[in-house]
Amino acid sequence: MKILKAALLGRSLTHSISPEVHGALFDIVRSKCNTDYDTLDYSKIECQNENDFLSIVEHGSENGYRGFNVTFPYKFAASKMTGESSQVVKNILSANSILYDVPLKIASTDGDGFCYAIEKSCPSLQPDKYALMILGVGGAARAVLHAIHQYGWRSITVAARSIEQANRAALPYRSVSVSPLEEISRDEEKQFIVQATPVGQCAADSLLENFEWRDGDIAMDLVYNPLRTRFLDNAANMGAEIVDGLGMLMEQAALSQYFWMTGNEADHSLLTQAEFQDIHAKLSKLLTPRWDAFAI
Repeated sequence: MKILKAALLGRSLTHSISPEVHGALFDIVRSKCNTDYDTLDYSKIECQNENDFLSIVEHGSENGYRGFNVTFPYKFAASKMTGESSQVVKNILSANSILYDVPLKIASTDGDGFCYAIEKSCPSLQPDKYALMILGVGGAARAVLHAIHQYGWRSITVAARSIEQANRAALPYRSVSVSPLEEISRDEEKQFIVQATPVGQCAADSLLENFEWRDGDIAMDLVYNPLRTRFLDNAANMGAEIVDGLGMLMEQAALSQYFWMTGNEADHSLLTQAEFQDIHAKLSKLLTPRWDAFAI
């Protein structure tokens, strides 16, 4: 028996279902790659601060770990660790997957995970019909921007509370505009808006409370618990199509498992449409269904 031992490193992980996600994916992923791993041991580890995070990673191999996923607030710290970083990590200064190899390998599966989730959730999407807006400039937001900026959108905007940080995130990409969050307004184009901040996680808070959503718009929230955030609820109530964050979590987790099992990054999704829908339905039952359910 060969055990794939891995864990999620981050802070405030109470509502994370990463162990259940990885458990649901394990047999599917290992069936699609050449591996002798037959058992998964995946857990959550709270890191109190950056020094704690770095210490756990430093001693991970000694404690039997093959790899780690990394979440808020340590993705930047992971991207700066000594090792072999992917070009994506170097570009976005964010990493969510670490592999124990010689040297240490550091990758980001967030961007590709987002793209694969969108391809399955919105199979008829025509980017050239939409104005894309990404709310936030954190590691996940930068990964999403990097992954989809070349899809052929009618326009791309990065919106954040800090215009300085928004400018920094948009700088590597041509024709990407920036906007303060409080000054967002819509034009006549169809809108594809990605909520890529933690706002709305385990709370009734939301961005774009007064945004004029219309039929044909698409709203996606990277928050997955609650499954339907207030941001998504507002959009759906005004006729927009909504996409929750669970699909991205599943896709990036599958890519991380492949990375740990094979030592290489996959160049395609590891899930079929049927597998995606089946696992999404099963995992949805573990999540708070709506933002207002937390108060019940």
